[in-house]
Amino acid sequence: MKRMIAILLILGCLLGVSCNRLSHGEKIKFEGFDVYYGKGATKGDAQKLGDYFVGLGLNEASSDRKSMQVQKSGDTYVVKFIVSDDAEIDPQKVESFEFIGYMLSALVFNETPVDVHLCGDGFQTRKELRFAEYSAKLDELFECPVPKSDFE
Repeated sequence: MKRMIAILLILGCLLGVSCNRLSHGEKIKFEGFDVYYGKGATKGDAQKLGDYFVGLGLNEASSDRKSMQVQKSGDTYVVKFIVSDDAEIDPQKVESFEFIGYMLSALVFNETPVDVHLCGDGFQTRKELRFAEYSAKLDELFECPVPKSDFE
């Protein structure tokens, strides 16, 4: 009987790890943060995303480990960030994430649209920032789309 309970506990743990891995996708570890990828996004997509944030110094910004996730749905990338509890209601933070999505589209994903999701733990979406909406606002602000060649 004890052996059966032990086997069930081990099986439960393995299933829990397996389910967690499936829900978040595969993971690439960077110094200071992790990038998960799946649902249409490739390891190469995740690597480019992580390299971009390393270039911005995200790995040096905080002692707390950060997590993000990249997926692809049709012709649009979806980048999910685990954020603080108030980020989705703070207009300045929302605008900052819109700008991040805009730059990711221009500099990381070859001008492919990037929807940004502000998430709680477990990548549960709390607010969706759609590229079609925020890019129009930012295009107007910059008076033109940001060509990738300007930053190379």
